[in-house]
Amino acid sequence: MPTRAEILDTLAASQTQVIAFFQGLSPEDLERPATASEVPGAAPWRAKDHFAHLVKSETFNYVCNTRRECRCRASWAIGTR
Repeated sequence: MPTRAEILDTLAASQTQVIAFFQGLSPEDLERPATASEVPGAAPWRAKDHFAHLVKSETFNYVCNTRRECRCRASWAIGTR
């Protein structure tokens, strides 16, 4: 079983790879439609939409894990945060 330090190192390396990927995209690549939305009639997701989604998810996870508050999850889920 990996140690906490090994897990943190793996997560940090993955984060570095994701950031490098998005930094390597041109402005045109960031704006180009990439993935169909699951919402009928909605615009396709662009690379920058995917990156924003990752950032928000990571922020949500960080806040909820550091505060360890159940209310945190509820307020983010309903958009009151």
